[in-house]
Amino acid sequence: MGGSCPTSPVSYYADDSTNLCVATCPLGYFADSFTGRCLIYCSLNYFADSTTGKCTQTCPSGYFRSSLTRTCVKICTVGYFSDSASMNCTQHCSNGYGDSLTGTCNNPCTAPNFADPTVSLCVSICSSGLFADNFTQSCVTAVNCYSNTIGDPTTNKCVYAISKFVII
Repeated sequence: MGGSCPTSPVSYYADDSTNLCVATCPLGYFADSFTGRCLIYCSLNYFADSTTGKCTQTCPSGYFRSSLTRTCVKICTVGYFSDSASMNCTQHCSNGYGDSLTGTCNNPCTAPNFADPTVSLCVSICSSGLFADNFTQSCVTAVNCYSNTIGDPTTNKCVYAISKFVII
């Protein structure tokens, strides 16, 4: 379609499949106010909102922006986490740890996982040199194990200290 469609008093979008200006794009297309066209994929930094049929920069409540698919989604693609701080699907949480059990960014992590600061993920086994602390649901150094516990190198967990001294 060579020309542009009117935007006042109502926004119209160029539908290239019919060469018409339409107020509502056909099924499978989204109204992109940046280009003024009906598009299958929204412009960069815009996301297809299936609830409105439009491209948007802010997804509706309960939806996250997926840069991978350029859509608003309720559940992020596997390998990505729903970050409620940024409302994005992300591989690196801005505030917390990626939890594959919930598919969300969490702080603290959900048991039985532990927050591992080395990889910024919730893990079942902590990275080398760190110990799983059940009190904080975090991976910590041996000296940072919760009160009355110590880092056990055989289990890589913080365990209660047992005295090895015998009273005579």
